[in-house]
Amino acid sequence: CPPKKTLHSESALARSAEAQVAEEASQMRNCMTELAASSADALDLKSKLAAEIVHRSSMSKHLRSSEEALQSESTWAASAEAQVSDEASQVRTYMTELATFSAEVQDLKTKLVAETADRSQTLEKLGSIEEALLSESALAQSAEAQTSEEAAEMRRCMAEI
Repeated sequence: CPPKKTLHSESALARSAEAQVAEEASQMRNCMTELAASSADALDLKSKLAAEIVHRSSMSKHLRSSEEALQSESTWAASAEAQVSDEASQVRTYMTELATFSAEVQDLKTKLVAETADRSQTLEKLGSIEEALLSESALAQSAEAQTSEEAAEMRRCMAEI
């Protein structure tokens, strides 16, 4: 059985290892909480983007429908010059709105691509964090098992003393 001084030293080492294991476990829990919050944010953003795409698609269909109606009216109005002038003005207004909408759609596409790339990087970072957490968890479990074995050995030695 080791001398009493060695037992005290090993006991201090065991307590230090237990404290380190507890700290690493706390850090792991914090990381998992952050990971869950980030995942929720990503899902919320994905949902918002999907709703915006559906809304823009609906607007695009409406504008296409309006444009088809204007073309039909333009054909009918060919016989009345005053009507043609009025409807031509309306067509220019709709075309301006369509051009504005088209620019907005292009801007949304650009933002969606950027957001997708950003989320992809975030997911990669989260994957790295998760791997690190799993590795730390395995190390913590190994340290905990070793600490338990050392504590059992110390108890046996103390019992013999």
